[in-house]
Amino acid sequence: MGIFRGGLGLDPDMVDWAITGLRSLRPDKEIAFDKAIFIGKLGKNGRPKKGEENSDSVRVSGFGNSSAYVISRLQRDNQPDLAEKVIAGELSANAAAIEAGFRKPTLTVPADPDAAVAALIRKFGRAAVLAAIQRVPP
Repeated sequence: MGIFRGGLGLDPDMVDWAITGLRSLRPDKEIAFDKAIFIGKLGKNGRPKKGEENSDSVRVSGFGNSSAYVISRLQRDNQPDLAEKVIAGELSANAAAIEAGFRKPTLTVPADPDAAVAALIRKFGRAAVLAAIQRVPP
């Protein structure tokens, strides 16, 4: 059966899977159904060892930048307090990933070199930007 169907756009098996997952995650607390659908369970870190079963190789949750991936990773890495804050809407997934240490803060700068340098100077200060430029090999 495919994931998408009429009505809510979900396969009925996926609805059952989501509800079961939701109840197992937080039996004492309500979580929005849309969060339950996409919160998958990540496997352990690394590749399976020889002879180890790898039946969980298909992931329903997103990867990388998705909030579902961040929540799954926080839960897997034993940081349920941060995962709960993301689920409750108290903290963004990006902020939680940065706080957990598996994502670095980023800065967006304009494509124009003068405007980019000005943005970097506003963020880090003139001395830090000049020192960084001097450390870059020619």
